Amino acid sequence: MAHAFLVSGPSGVGKREFALATSRWLQGEGLFASYITVPSVPHPDIIEMRSPSIEEVRELRALVARAPYSASVRAVILTDAHELGDEAANALLKTLEEPRSDTVFFLLSHNASRVLPTIASRCYHVPLGLVHDSQDIFADVAVLTSGRPQRAHVFTQDSTILQQAREVVADAKKFLAGTLSERFALIDRYSEEGAPFALFFEALIGVTRSEVGVREGSRALRMLLDISRRLQTGNASASWMLRSFALQTLPSKV
Repeated sequence: MAHAFLVSGPSGVGKREFALATSRWLQGEGLFASYITVPSVPHPDIIEMRSPSIEEVRELRALVARAPYSASVRAVILTDAHELGDEAANALLKTLEEPRSDTVFFLLSHNASRVLPTIASRCYHVPLGLVHDSQDIFADVAVLTSGRPQRAHVFTQDSTILQQAREVVADAKKFLAGTLSERFALIDRYSEEGAPFALFFEALIGVTRSEVGVREGSRALRMLLDISRRLQTGNASASWMLRSFALQTLPSKV
């Protein structure tokens, strides 16, 4: 049994519920499933903190140095572990390096890549993905993985990438069915620094192809593929060309 867990996954996936259920299961007996419902009354040996400060971590270290109040195991649940400051993270690291056998830590994060590597390396990683039917997953992201099984594997194994792919595909569908102002708004959003414009453009091609098939006569698909070829030369503005596409292929014309 690990003494520390890094529980990652997109917001709302159930990281806290998982940590609470596991904590209650470790403190009691019976089937794990019987502990999934979050209790309304807090347990004295389940400590919850959100990205604690250096002072709070020091207080926590003093607390976990003592035996649990009533249960056989004390559980410490730290939400937004990626937001820990360097000083707080380093202070916590000392506790994780020399844990008591009756204390278990759960570090929760929707951005595990930002958790201090020395902290993450001392935790057993539990990635929680979105729960969907497998056919539903591939229906949403197949437009980005068609003919590329390795990429499909990446999407389905990394919950953060999968969530981004699903959101981009959803935006591509909104774009193709939207008004001109809605299309321009999406172009502006994906043109911002750090936005996955290339993935969004790829989703546009994939969604269009899935709707019209591979008929060479599809005007919208032909235009998108032409834009893709021109972008590869590096001599064109992706945002400008996508605006031109938006003007020429409103829903009534696609």
